[in-house]
Amino acid sequence: MENHEAESHRAIVEEFMNRIGMKDTANARANPAVFDLHGLGQLSLETVAEDGDLVMSLAVPLPPYEDERLLAALRLCHPDRVPPFPLLCGLHHDHLIFSSRQDRASLTAASLENQAMFLIDSAKAAGF
Repeated sequence: MENHEAESHRAIVEEFMNRIGMKDTANARANPAVFDLHGLGQLSLETVAEDGDLVMSLAVPLPPYEDERLLAALRLCHPDRVPPFPLLCGLHHDHLIFSSRQDRASLTAASLENQAMFLIDSAKAAGF
């Protein structure tokens, strides 16, 4: 990805952070940028170097033996569902990860806000 495109993505991420009340967050310029969402988990944004797409993930703590929440999350990823963004779920250590990808052509601060709300709503639908 060219330097100009990288700067454009950073500006969009910074505008998104302003929209959700996380103004002047230092790590908004990092790749991945990671933000704590009090009471829910960590939201991360990462630009994929190969194509410039942006991957947004929400990692929520999953206590051991929480099979119902895990199954509910996996049901949200069923191919019969047509979510507004592609949704993937996975486990990493003791966290359930909700992940979605946006292509660079459709990337705006508003679409990032919608994507974040989609991941938060997905976590809530799974019982978090």
